[in-house]
Amino acid sequence: MSFLKKLTKDAKKAVSSMGDNVDRGLSRGQSIFSHMGEEQQVFLHGYLIIKIISARDIPDMENWYSKIVNKKDVTDAFVDVKLGKSRIAKTAVIDNDLNPVWNEAFRIEVCHKSNSLIFDVRDKDHAYTEEIGKVEINTQLLLDGAPMEGFFPIIKGNKDVVFDTLQNVLKTGTFSSERPQENGQLELFVQYVSMSDVAETSEVTSYFPMHRGCKVTLYQDAHCTHDIPWLNMVQGPPSIPPENRSCWMDLYYSIRGAQHLICITGWAVWTKLKLFRGEDALNIYGDTLGRLLCEKADEGVQVRVMIWSEKSSGDIFGDEGMMGTHDMETYKFFKDPKNYQTQNKVICALTPRELDTKELTDSLQNQFSSSMYTHHQKSVILDEECSFQPDGRRKLIAYVGGLDLTGGRYDTPYHPLFSTLKTDHDGDFRNSNAKGTPPHTGPREPWHDIHCKVEGPVARDVLENFIERWEKQGPGTGTPYIDDKMMRSLNPVAVSPVSSPDREWNVQFFRSITSDSAVFDQKKMNDEMLLSRKKGRFIEQSITQAYIQMIRNAQNFIYIENQYFMGSAYEWDTDNQTLCNHTIPAEIVAKIANKIKAGERLTA
Repeated sequence: MSFLKKLTKDAKKAVSSMGDNVDRGLSRGQSIFSHMGEEQQVFLHGYLIIKIISARDIPDMENWYSKIVNKKDVTDAFVDVKLGKSRIAKTAVIDNDLNPVWNEAFRIEVCHKSNSLIFDVRDKDHAYTEEIGKVEINTQLLLDGAPMEGFFPIIKGNKDVVFDTLQNVLKTGTFSSERPQENGQLELFVQYVSMSDVAETSEVTSYFPMHRGCKVTLYQDAHCTHDIPWLNMVQGPPSIPPENRSCWMDLYYSIRGAQHLICITGWAVWTKLKLFRGEDALNIYGDTLGRLLCEKADEGVQVRVMIWSEKSSGDIFGDEGMMGTHDMETYKFFKDPKNYQTQNKVICALTPRELDTKELTDSLQNQFSSSMYTHHQKSVILDEECSFQPDGRRKLIAYVGGLDLTGGRYDTPYHPLFSTLKTDHDGDFRNSNAKGTPPHTGPREPWHDIHCKVEGPVARDVLENFIERWEKQGPGTGTPYIDDKMMRSLNPVAVSPVSSPDREWNVQFFRSITSDSAVFDQKKMNDEMLLSRKKGRFIEQSITQAYIQMIRNAQNFIYIENQYFMGSAYEWDTDNQTLCNHTIPAEIVAKIANKIKAGERLTA
């Protein structure tokens, strides 16, 4: 034991001497090791702006046998950025370059406790990665908000040299330590913006701005009767009683009235769907959605439908697939010339969730994502008459929300389980929780969701989203561009006048999407405040940003209703390496803690 104590003491002296030599050569903000005690951690609450620009003089990490195949094969470098237990950013892989240039920028919302911000520079091989070294920045140095920029030494070597030395003695009987070595330099820009320095506003800095002059109609469920007692008690500002409108009825009349354009996105779009049931089907329209859209195409309207391409449908499990999205059935229906009276057709695009791949690990991830991840946008964009336009041009409107135009979605706020099985839900039965349930026995699965209709300039943003997706994953033709031809018949930024100024809506459109699925605006791609990056892909994650900003702004209550809710895995007691690191749950906890400390009431 005394031998080990002496050995530890000698090792600590060696480490102290080594640490002094390393630190003396560094300027402010470039300290490699954080010397803070592990029991205290810096709390960063706001956002980080990180730019990973380039690296220089990194070593060649390739083995001799790789040179046999390709003499020019050298390090394929990328950077992982970690804050505490959370990976918060990752660059693209730059192949065969000892002086790689990334020029990637990230805006990262943070609600983390950590003493260090780590830039882990690694070499990407086909099936694994190898460490080149790390740049470690003490997070205390970020708190003043001043930018830190320049070339930072990339250091390889374990900080816990004492432990490594003891392990080496026990294994080999010799006293030696692995001294950290510099493996090039990494060019960075890092700035921390504290939540206290961010203005409290309802507008989120994101790809699409907030618009005035808008109108929003809110819906719950596909069909809603006008008189529902428990909803009649609800009043919105300023003391406006609710108007319980039926979503699919309004949608039908909008489709029927469109003269130029109908663009639809969906997880699933079912051509056999009937928008009306019962007396409404007899009095208004009793045919299917597919027939309705074909009729509009015959009238000369541009009809574009973009649905998720389920991987299991088609050749593997037949047209129905495993998820029941009807994607192949829908695609074939709209392609069949027998469903039209003219040469004009509905153009349908099957859009998978696929990644641009270079490496084996990306290909494996792509197989998983294309099988398990979906396109979940549900929108319909159309033109509508606008009596306020002096030049007679029409305006854009858009339906956006959670209701797919597919089977099992027709429901009311009463959610009957048995009484409509042989009437309203005859031929449209769904129970995904007990799939063997007989359709005429039940129970059926109730379906509760929300939707909205937006009018005004924000409708153009919904159309822009459709165009960006169609350009990336559409069939290469039929893109509904906002060009001079369209502008002659439509005013895409027409405001929606309201009866009183206090009924005007300010509306902002949010989404979650990557450059694998959309062609982003080139100017916006250069603004790190609007788009972030991951492995070289551009990412629009304004839904997450909006959640975080609204939680931070909340003063009295937070109410969240969602199909799924998990996140902030870096704060979990177990399984904290799970890749679910957005900060929303941590933001809620921080808000509650701040309110408790201030002695103020908050309901969440």
